[in-house]
Amino acid sequence: MTHAEFNELMGHTTTTEDFDYANFLYMKAGEMTKQEFVKEFKKIGASPLVKEWREEMSQMSRKNYEDELLIHCLEGKHRTDMLNLLNIMEENPHSYSVDMYNYIIGKVGHKEVICYKISRSLDLNNIDLAYIEKNLH
Repeated sequence: MTHAEFNELMGHTTTTEDFDYANFLYMKAGEMTKQEFVKEFKKIGASPLVKEWREEMSQMSRKNYEDELLIHCLEGKHRTDMLNLLNIMEENPHSYSVDMYNYIIGKVGHKEVICYKISRSLDLNNIDLAYIEKNLH
């Protein structure tokens, strides 16, 4: 079902977010026709309970993404994910962990971490400065 078809069947213009949600459900609906689906969707789409559930699922999805990113990093599978995690740590000081930072350094290499931080204008910490002092003499 296209967004235009969904709007036509709904009888009004919908947001991309509403269409994406409806389309996700429609794809899971099996053999239901578009017309049957939209009729049912109209019954539940505006429900406060469904809206609350959607928001909770959206938050869980964001959390799951961050958790998956952390898992990939800890497994050392993705260099880019390691550096993305470094970015998250730098942007969210409450999530900063010296142990995690040292783990990333161990997997990616301290020189690469420093180059990455410099290229993105991230602050260098004492561990980085000590590395630079030791290795530039």
